[in-house]
Amino acid sequence: MEATYVYGRSPKNRYWNMLKNLSSDVKLDLIAKLSASLVASEKSATTTNWALDMAGRWNDNRDTEDIVADMRARVIG
Repeated sequence: MEATYVYGRSPKNRYWNMLKNLSSDVKLDLIAKLSASLVASEKSATTTNWALDMAGRWNDNRDTEDIVADMRARVIG
């Protein structure tokens, strides 16, 4: 069911009125970007434990104090 907005214009119709006169190439580019955003949002929705996916990925032989000291030196200068 579509929501009714001011003057009976839905966001879908408002966007269509702005986009309908664009060239086919621009429309296809927008379609590709919208499709990619849907795929990205579906992927992020299925990855609920993203932090666990990163576990064990950091490869460094330094201890924590050395890493923190390096970070502070870069930030403070």
